[in-house]
Amino acid sequence: HDANLPDAAPILPVEPPASWDDEADVVIVGVGGGGIVATAFLAQQGLKVIGIEKEGQVGGASRHACTFANVFGGSKDQNALEFSVPTFPPDVKAFTRMYEEQNAYSIDEKFLMNQLLMSGPACDWIMEQDGMNMECFGPIWHDADVHAGKQSVVLGMNNPTNAMEAVALAAGADIRLSTKCEKLVADGGRVVGVVAKGPDGKERYVKAEKGVILCAGGFMVQLLPGATDAEIDQLEKNINAMPS
Repeated sequence: HDANLPDAAPILPVEPPASWDDEADVVIVGVGGGGIVATAFLAQQGLKVIGIEKEGQVGGASRHACTFANVFGGSKDQNALEFSVPTFPPDVKAFTRMYEEQNAYSIDEKFLMNQLLMSGPACDWIMEQDGMNMECFGPIWHDADVHAGKQSVVLGMNNPTNAMEAVALAAGADIRLSTKCEKLVADGGRVVGVVAKGPDGKERYVKAEKGVILCAGGFMVQLLPGATDAEIDQLEKNINAMPS
């Protein structure tokens, strides 16, 4: 955490403007693998969603992943294969105990258990979307074209990413590419929007009526301007210990 690095300085929130340039129910910052799924899911629920992505396409590094993974289990595909860790059928408490032992009891148990409970239904929803031609092999799914040798593993999640983008757009999501989130907008301690800079170089205040979802890893340190190196290191350990 070298303070001399350009990205190390805290990004302090700004006050709400007199008038907003745009509004949505939810603003998603970072439309990578997680962000595109969040965008598609929330848009399908009837929410107005604006996704902000600094790159020229969605997906980020997730396009280069060779697999999609859920190491716990609990999805329909995994249940059909009688797969879960550490035992079958899925046992949230047993998995949590195992992870605690492997990570020096540093895990936020409530957060982890919520992830585990939702992991199966989340995977089911993803696999049920149009164009998600995935094959389950226990803890992981491969794109069918990758498994058949028709698609390079270097872009192992390219097809699923494109499919999820199509799902999001079909549901009415507004995905803004080459657009960077410069600042968060806070009002009374609550994040109520973002300041986004588009490809034209102009900054726009975008209001999020229900909330802002951060799916851009670069914000993790920025949002902890008062944290010590030890606290940030511990947070990173906790994040890294979470199942995919």
